[in-house]
Amino acid sequence: MKTSFLILLLLAATQAAAAAAPDYSHLDLAYSSEKRSDLPLGTAGGYQLAGSYGFDNGLFLEAAYKHNRFEFQLANLPGSAYTITLQPEQYQVGGGYHYALNPGLDLVSHLDYADARTRFELGSISNTESYHGYLLGVGLRDQVTDTLELAAFVDHDNTAFIQYGPGSCGARPNCVPNVTWKQDGSETVLSVAGHYRFTEAFGLGLEYRHSSLQGGREWLLSGRWNF
Repeated sequence: MKTSFLILLLLAATQAAAAAAPDYSHLDLAYSSEKRSDLPLGTAGGYQLAGSYGFDNGLFLEAAYKHNRFEFQLANLPGSAYTITLQPEQYQVGGGYHYALNPGLDLVSHLDYADARTRFELGSISNTESYHGYLLGVGLRDQVTDTLELAAFVDHDNTAFIQYGPGSCGARPNCVPNVTWKQDGSETVLSVAGHYRFTEAFGLGLEYRHSSLQGGREWLLSGRWNF
């Protein structure tokens, strides 16, 4: 957490003169790799589609869809009938406002409505948990050069999936862990990102997110289309 706040301060102190302000009209398609160290789920793979449309008065609209897939094989129980699968997905739609602190550096706030659901599968057993809520965040976007943008954000939401119960079988070979999944977890996510523009319209981005909930860590590698 201290590292992320230091990055926020460094962005705020950046004095490099940028040729333009950050662009708020773009579409991103990203590959997602996510892991929650406090859960026996391995690493999830998935994707995120996110877009934003900016207006001249500092307001912008945004929307996103993300889908990931976790798989975990129960110990000593080989076969698909003993593979736990979790497929979380989330829709977000909302907007925000950006204020120029100096040329190229914006203070950004946003508020989104979020609808999340996670499908649980274990052999023939399946269940879906769903919950709707909000995402609220603040951060900085810095157009360091004509081609490089850096960003750091602190976001809070109440739609994360969370494990309740011990989730452990000890030495028992034919046991299914006593785990309950819910979709109403409250989390704070610290993120840092960089985007490099190769042409006026296209670029690549890399983002790292760290969640306060059950050791969540996520990397996003994205392609961006500016319009």
